[in-house]
Amino acid sequence: MTEIEKIGRLYMLGPVQIERADGSPLHGFESRKAVALLCYLAVQPQPASRTHLADLFWGEKSEERGRGNLSRVLHNISSILPNCLQTDRHLVQLRRPSVLWIDTEVFHDLARSPEVEDLAVAATLYQGDLMADFYLDDSPQFETWLVAERESWHLEFRQVLQKLVNHYLQDRDYRQGLNYARQLLTLDPWREEVHRQVMQLLAVTGQRSAALTQYETCRRILAEELAVEPALETMTLYEQIRDGQVRLESSPYPPLSEALSSAPAIGVSSLLPALFPAPSVSAVDTPFVARQQELEQLNNFLDLALTGAGSVAFVMGEAGSGKTALVQEFARRAQMQHPELIVAGGNCNAY
Repeated sequence: MTEIEKIGRLYMLGPVQIERADGSPLHGFESRKAVALLCYLAVQPQPASRTHLADLFWGEKSEERGRGNLSRVLHNISSILPNCLQTDRHLVQLRRPSVLWIDTEVFHDLARSPEVEDLAVAATLYQGDLMADFYLDDSPQFETWLVAERESWHLEFRQVLQKLVNHYLQDRDYRQGLNYARQLLTLDPWREEVHRQVMQLLAVTGQRSAALTQYETCRRILAEELAVEPALETMTLYEQIRDGQVRLESSPYPPLSEALSSAPAIGVSSLLPALFPAPSVSAVDTPFVARQQELEQLNNFLDLALTGAGSVAFVMGEAGSGKTALVQEFARRAQMQHPELIVAGGNCNAY
């Protein structure tokens, strides 16, 4: 298959930048909405309906006005970037493979690579939040989408950094591990387990004073942001560093799969409520075709947890919107891939 010649570059991980192939800025977009529409189509893997796009960007207009504005903006984009879009009377999408080099596509591919060199390149591509500092005052639906999408890419970047930290800890390259752990902490300064990781790495690289200072930083942030004291584990680590007792042979946070495999069997599953009953054969054989993006986001959370960086995910939606089905399908797939995982559930009265 002939490789598509790239006529430009689209950077979205950080401030939006659109360049020609020679690196010069690409101008001519009629409005911020034209740029936003191009970025939206670049991120979305599936075609979008014209009705959806008109509502997303011109929801305050009538459907006729919205679709008219959409057609004008699509023509503007196509005149600047020939062969970039694929459209018909109903659907719009970015042509794949694209005539644009797109940083999110490259980042996403590299982030899934098992090679540490690829992960390191992915980390350099992430220059900030998706479409950082970009906003549309009169398009609240687009803004809602952008907030959720930023969190999704933020999560994938965290996953890349955690993989790099774990790799360098296993490789005993503690200074490189410290570099990526600090980047993790910059992203999420309230994550106490990352503060502990940084404290340990500072201690084993001979920076005892900096490690003790890191504890004070952690304590201050937890007090200011969450109004809590450091966990006993963090205070114990502080005392060990203060007394010169810290040694780090490998990752301070073993993968969850390793921790579970070494845990004693106590018959926990028999004590758990059956929120996630074993699926029937017909349920397993039926493909779950909806909510693929949400499943991927949940899988990203699981991947982070398996590296030792667990967190809490909230699945929200109106009654009857499919939240339980989504979580059940995620749990089923997770247990098929990781049989050692335990699924626990519960429920309560909303009032």
